[in-house]
Amino acid sequence: MFFFRVTGAAEGSLWGTDTYTLDSSLAVAAVHSGAVRPGQTGVVKVTILGPQPAFQGTVQSGVTSQDYGHYDGSYRVKRVRED
Repeated sequence: MFFFRVTGAAEGSLWGTDTYTLDSSLAVAAVHSGAVRPGQTGVVKVTILGPQPAFQGTVQSGVTSQDYGHYDGSYRVKRVRED
């Protein structure tokens, strides 16, 4: 796991829900997951996971993520604190 200071973004590449493809934008995933709001800066914990068979896209916190099939790397993001 890693900790990052991130400012939330509402637009960018994002695949999955709760578990995101490793190439998804962290700033967008942080908003989609509810860890921060767009423009808000906070510290998030990113847990790196292994391959996933598929990723389901959804609309959460005003951000749309996309479906994706198998991908070799993934992560989850959780809010630690607001800066």
